[in-house]
Amino acid sequence: MFSKTMMFAQTDKVWTWLTAHPDICFNGGQEEPIPSLTAFEALENQTRTTVATETPDGAGENGGEAPADAAPKLSVNEERMWLAMAGHGVDPKRIPRHEFIILSIIAAHGEKGVVQPEITRISGQDKRSVPKRTDNLAKHGYITKVHVLAKGTRTSLCTLRRFAKTQRDKKAAIPPIHARSSPEEIKAVIFQDGLLLYDKFFDILMDILQDCKIVTIEDCKRKLGITTKTWEMKSLWRSMRRLEGLGVVKKVKAQIKGYASSQKWYRCIKIVRDPTQRDRMIFVTMSLKEARKHKTEVEAGDDEDAEGDLDPAEEDEEAGASQALVQQDNDVQEIKRLPPQWDPDRPVINLLWDIIKNTSHSGATTAIIRDQGLGTFYRRPIDSILGRISDIWHISQPPHLRHFAIIRDTGQSDKYLHYVYRSHGNFQLAVDVGEAAWEVVITQPKPFTTSMEN
Repeated sequence: MFSKTMMFAQTDKVWTWLTAHPDICFNGGQEEPIPSLTAFEALENQTRTTVATETPDGAGENGGEAPADAAPKLSVNEERMWLAMAGHGVDPKRIPRHEFIILSIIAAHGEKGVVQPEITRISGQDKRSVPKRTDNLAKHGYITKVHVLAKGTRTSLCTLRRFAKTQRDKKAAIPPIHARSSPEEIKAVIFQDGLLLYDKFFDILMDILQDCKIVTIEDCKRKLGITTKTWEMKSLWRSMRRLEGLGVVKKVKAQIKGYASSQKWYRCIKIVRDPTQRDRMIFVTMSLKEARKHKTEVEAGDDEDAEGDLDPAEEDEEAGASQALVQQDNDVQEIKRLPPQWDPDRPVINLLWDIIKNTSHSGATTAIIRDQGLGTFYRRPIDSILGRISDIWHISQPPHLRHFAIIRDTGQSDKYLHYVYRSHGNFQLAVDVGEAAWEVVITQPKPFTTSMEN
């Protein structure tokens, strides 16, 4: 082990070598002499003590920024900063002031880069101006921009060009991933630092689908290394909807091959056509306007980001990765989606009653009513409305309006319990076929007699 004296001697040697460089200055001043290492450390300790003593009095005025500004520091001159970040000398015509501030923020984040919303927050610049300025920096080769999904928002990851080159060199040493790679390897490539990389995701998903043609949603999640309901799964569904809007994939239902007696259908993703380079370009760099334009050309009339699409919280199928799916046309059904029927000129209660009435004796679950009524986003309000109109229904409705009552019963799908809603007439139909009983939903032994029935 080195002694403290030897370590200090080495550090002092490095300090002397560093401060002898003409581009190094002390506290930003070119003319101010640079102290020795011993004097610098003494000045730093003195400043820290002074700041700690004066902070209670001055914290309200300076907002806590005084300690960072007061600390002595070494810095480089402006010419050296431009050379390090831009690769050339000071040239405000090539990089305007606000763009250089953004370039400095990107450079400070090193190899990991920084997403565009964070640049806006740090720089304090207008959020409408930052995308254009980062586009200019990328266009002139100062940074790289990669389209990612971060915290549920499509944005760009910006990295300084020199750090991007280092990342490319590291990735080149990693074996390329493909459909036969392990889930851990695939997940490490497409999900990085809380971001979904669209280009990597597109490539590996198309490789998986071209290899299998049709794959269950659960197997797809498992293959991508998504084992829990995390942000990765939400990112997967957003991306799936865009691919479906491009006309590349389609959501279908299929049965397991070899299980002739099985009546269970599994939600699957099926590749419709081979993706083109244009599909990849639009998916990776997709703006809302471009997506709509391309969707119109490929599949006119489909709703790309409709609220009725599959929700991650409802996808709990149990198809094993080793089970093959049948691919005959009669064994595959396209998932049909009835768009929300909401009309601003019509009371919501009337809309919900019609939806429940049209389900006949089988009744409607909360999910069905929500999806057909106002969309999947309208969850808690729908639960609240259904609770109010179905509570003590045999008391809340007078006898002459009893046929408008909504009756809440319980049902079971597989191992899950849920509410089932029926109109008064539909509940009687369910009783007639043995699917329900009046004694369960009212305290009286038989149903009320309405004036309509008399």
